[in-house]
Amino acid sequence: MERKKNLAIIGGGITGASIAYHLAKSDRFEITIFDDPAGKRATTVAAGMLAPVTEVNFGEENLSTFMIQAAEYFASIARTFEEQYKFDIGYRNTGTITVSLTEKDRKDLERYVNLYRRLGLSVTEHDGSEAQRIEPLLSPQVNYGITTEIDQQVDNRALFDSLRRINSRLGVSTIDRRVVKVERDRDGDFRVFDDGGENGLYHVVIVANGTSATTIEGELKEISSFIRPVKGQIIRTRHGSDHLAPGKVVRYNVDSRPGYIVTRSNGEVVIGATSEEVGFDERVKARGTFDLLHDAIRVVPMVGEYAIEEINVGFRPASDDNLPILGEIRENLWVALGSYRHGILLSMFIGKKVAEAIASEQTLVEGFEIFAPSRFVGEIQSPVTIK
Repeated sequence: MERKKNLAIIGGGITGASIAYHLAKSDRFEITIFDDPAGKRATTVAAGMLAPVTEVNFGEENLSTFMIQAAEYFASIARTFEEQYKFDIGYRNTGTITVSLTEKDRKDLERYVNLYRRLGLSVTEHDGSEAQRIEPLLSPQVNYGITTEIDQQVDNRALFDSLRRINSRLGVSTIDRRVVKVERDRDGDFRVFDDGGENGLYHVVIVANGTSATTIEGELKEISSFIRPVKGQIIRTRHGSDHLAPGKVVRYNVDSRPGYIVTRSNGEVVIGATSEEVGFDERVKARGTFDLLHDAIRVVPMVGEYAIEEINVGFRPASDDNLPILGEIRENLWVALGSYRHGILLSMFIGKKVAEAIASEQTLVEGFEIFAPSRFVGEIQSPVTIK
């Protein structure tokens, strides 16, 4: 029997956990996840929207096909987790309604309708009264809306918890330490150093720790310079049995500020999200909180009756062109970074595609070479030995 190779995944968030899950099923690797307990994790802050239509943005059209396939893959993941492992990840086909309240916001939304249709994405337009019939909790101020049934949602916290439990069953080890450096030794393997010193030798290393990749020295220093944090503030509320909540995911622009309301089956209602390029500023700001609540209540007045349970700050890992970075940057040194606003949506599909590429000894994710690291750091380089 072939001896299993040691493989390290740096990053214990949703992407790293997904890669570990898909690789563990092949039973070819001894897998260790390095999970920084103080990391700037976006996984548990996110709203869990699986929105390959309404999350498409101008300048990021190349991501559309990947997003559609990622959303389709989630349906099979939800079935597998429930049937094989008995975990409910809160996967729901609620669809999305996106609305405007002013003429300017309507014109902005119509621009996106043209983008969606140019990409072959199905949406239906509605006037204000039709939108209110579809989602009765909408404000009478709504003057226009579009719906899509392609968008879905998942409870990202339930998904993440399930993944960690399944990975434990599959024999994946987790070390709760922060990786500070990765170096290649003279035999071609990688020495991983955490904040307590050297912590093992690994044949393959996969870096999937989002914005924390910017702090790793050694082999990762070059690629990590192309990742930046985008701060997001989000509010978790609960509607209770005496107040209704929207049945669909509700998205909107209010005075050009985008927002959303996501209702969970357990009574949680998530309101988000701000977007700020302010580095790692972890403070909850009054203005961001006010804008989120003000806009949500204007669109769905019932939100004003919900109980606030959490106000969270997270950091989306964005690349310089806002597209993922997937592939080898050195022989057997992989990165899966830069999922930006789509971290939950892309997580399981990235895990699947990266695992397939590593198992077949490819250097890129087949069919999605546009996400190759070489667009930032050049072609894959030969091993660099540390003497």
